[in-house]
Amino acid sequence: MLKMVDTSERAGDNSQPSAVYTWKHAFWGADHQWDGNLFATVGAQVDIWDPDRSEPINSFEWGKDTVLSVRFDPGDSNILITSGSDRSLTLYDLRMSSPARKLIMKTRCNSVCWNPREPMNFTAANEDTNCYSFDARKLDEAKIVHKGHVSAV
Repeated sequence: MLKMVDTSERAGDNSQPSAVYTWKHAFWGADHQWDGNLFATVGAQVDIWDPDRSEPINSFEWGKDTVLSVRFDPGDSNILITSGSDRSLTLYDLRMSSPARKLIMKTRCNSVCWNPREPMNFTAANEDTNCYSFDARKLDEAKIVHKGHVSAV
């Protein structure tokens, strides 16, 4: 279940959700477009939602493994990235009817985040105690490997 609440100052601490979303799959993660109206949920698949509808307007699936996290690109509201339990990082373009690119890591990525200052770059937090920064235009190898963590990131 996903509850949407008003976060403006006038909402107060005891405000009721403005909308509640449920679907046939459990939600593992969610993110909202930086400058748009859509939001995404992940779990068994990637679902794209319009807040005015009670069902997803689009769904993506690439494999049968659980999708763990999702983030919209701050520079292009049609691009999002997910991390999956199959060790994948998958790029999606909402203008296409299928996922754009998929990268398989050596170990699982727990979370992923875009760089807000350089929106073509993202970093994946990995089970191997490292974080890997990539350029979304060139996924052949990580631009930077951030080391020194003492456990899974």
